[in-house]
Amino acid sequence: MGESIFIGIDIGTQSLRTGFFEESGNCITFASQEYELESKNKDWYNQSAKSWWSAFKNTLNECFENAGDNFDRNNIKALACCATSSTVLPVDKDGNSLEDAILWMDQRAYKETTEINKTGHKILNYCGGKVSSEWMVSKLLWYKKNEQDIYEKADYIVEQLDWFNYKLTKKWVVSKCNATCKWNYLDINTGWDEKFMSEIGLSDYKSKWPKKVVSVGSLIGLVNDEVADSLGLPKGIEVYQGGIDAHIALLGMGVTNTDELGLIMGSSFVHLTFSDNPIFNQGIWGPYSNAILDDLWLLEGGQVSGASINRWFRDNFGQDFEGRTDDFYEVLSKQAASIPPGSEGLIVLDFWEGNRTPYKDSLATGNILGLKLKHSRSHVYRAILEGIAYGARNVIENMESENKQIEKIIVCGGGSKDPLWLQIIADVTGREVITTQFEEAGILGDAIVASAGYKNKSISEIASKMVKKGQHLKPNKRNYNVYKTYFELYKRTYKQLSGLMKILSELNK
Repeated sequence: MGESIFIGIDIGTQSLRTGFFEESGNCITFASQEYELESKNKDWYNQSAKSWWSAFKNTLNECFENAGDNFDRNNIKALACCATSSTVLPVDKDGNSLEDAILWMDQRAYKETTEINKTGHKILNYCGGKVSSEWMVSKLLWYKKNEQDIYEKADYIVEQLDWFNYKLTKKWVVSKCNATCKWNYLDINTGWDEKFMSEIGLSDYKSKWPKKVVSVGSLIGLVNDEVADSLGLPKGIEVYQGGIDAHIALLGMGVTNTDELGLIMGSSFVHLTFSDNPIFNQGIWGPYSNAILDDLWLLEGGQVSGASINRWFRDNFGQDFEGRTDDFYEVLSKQAASIPPGSEGLIVLDFWEGNRTPYKDSLATGNILGLKLKHSRSHVYRAILEGIAYGARNVIENMESENKQIEKIIVCGGGSKDPLWLQIIADVTGREVITTQFEEAGILGDAIVASAGYKNKSISEIASKMVKKGQHLKPNKRNYNVYKTYFELYKRTYKQLSGLMKILSELNK
């Protein structure tokens, strides 16, 4: 018998990743496969559940091939999954989908969302005062009002993660992580609030959701024998409950202390931190009770547009790099490094697709303020990096209180590969920025969850052993003092222009 192996599965928006991990956190191998999404219009996004399972089988086989002839499959002890949320799927009792899933970023339930938020129910205090059209409750209500035939035929209307766990174990359960953060579940109360659900028109919700809610790291069951045979897995592999992809990635970054913040620097930015006590602030999402770790509250913030703005800038102002061997981002980053903090008088509002937190303003738009003839492409690029960093600081400061201070920012995602951007974030926020050695935090977080469950150890203890830290970037005090002024101007600029941005957005709907 060799060392125990744990499998992590990360079901993303456009690709799925599978990884094999040793007890030390070393990744033996991982593989990914892309799949398509269908967009009927700018607000509607669908995806086939079959594409998720096909991608899993293919990536699992690739991992087996990459692991080599000496790899013993019998050493695989447990697995866990994370997935996008809320990606919602109507199914029959055997897991057959009645139609393609509605993706998490789909906005078709905006009317239902408005109706829910108008109730002003006290349960909304535990999600920042409002639900989002991306969340399960809004989408369930949309199904009931707009696709009654599907709603009535469906034995369950579940999330991507629930379906995937069912495919593995043949057991229908809900993750407490997803239920707490996206389904208005409150474990310190009675779970779901019956009066709230009735008030919003979902008194029958119990008939559409699995009845069992399972905490992150708790056992769901074993991989079904027939499923194991079809996948080439040994029998008896344990399946532990995972959660939302970004939230499980938090564990894969080693964030388990209340003075740390996990910053996922993808196309959008996600900010997650734990707190000993609930913080009620309508500028953030939460507080979420015991969503990931027991006896800790989770706070969440987000920037709709992060690295997607960099990509927009490259696509529209980097055409001269087509056919070149050097990388646009690397070249612009080197040039921008020679420009002083503040980009010689530029401020960028990072609201290309609205603001998620703290303003929760979907009609906010991107802005570049202060342009003069002296400014170059490199000036604007640095100002974009700074503007997104101002947005991150704005989120962080809304998460803090007298009893909650954030000292360290631990990062992952594509944006974390740019050392200039990381230093700018450290300087703007005045906090140490730390990278991790393994960048695929989602599948590592899954492996941590599976290992902790299998060994009956705390998730925090296992994370401390499996996550290896990388760079540590300290803030430059001089730059921080410069950025304090620019950050205040950033906030004032939003206040001054918010009315105009709303008019422009409504004119172009």
